[in-house]
Amino acid sequence: MRGNRVGAERLIPAVAIALVTVGILMVYSNSAILAERDYGDAKFFLRKHLLFATLGVALMFVFSRMRYYALRKLAYPALAVSAIALGLVLVPGIGIKSGGARRWLDLALFSFQPAEFAKIAIVLYMAHSLTKKEEKIKTFRVGFFPHIIVTSMLVLLVLAQPDFGSAVAMATLVFLILFIAGARITYI
Repeated sequence: MRGNRVGAERLIPAVAIALVTVGILMVYSNSAILAERDYGDAKFFLRKHLLFATLGVALMFVFSRMRYYALRKLAYPALAVSAIALGLVLVPGIGIKSGGARRWLDLALFSFQPAEFAKIAIVLYMAHSLTKKEEKIKTFRVGFFPHIIVTSMLVLLVLAQPDFGSAVAMATLVFLILFIAGARITYI
């Protein structure tokens, strides 16, 4: 049994790195001509993507070495930062408007989409909260309703951008986690 778990522990990062590598190749093959035309450098987007891919892989290894209880401490701060960032996106002059939607925050060195961070925050929050309420997960008042209220606030902020795809992904994530945790199917 132990041998299989060690194999899986090595397989997951290997698959993640393979997917990142394929992503890098796709970014280059799909952006080289545009980058050459607009920036005079066919590798403009490739270099940018490589920087973030390297950062992402490094963070993957850092977080994979952390104990899960250390991650639990990040649940509420991550939720708060997500809510603030999603609110800031809606402020003209702070949130970047593109294609009729305001989904990005411009931080001097880079821009990012807070909805993506909110998805991670939801997973952390749900895992932490449901672990604490393990015995009461089947109750509406403790196991279901608070999770729906908290995550609905983030989903509503995402819908205000408007970003329907991310809102649906976040709601699906919440219901899937509640289902896996053992919440009553009638509530879901």
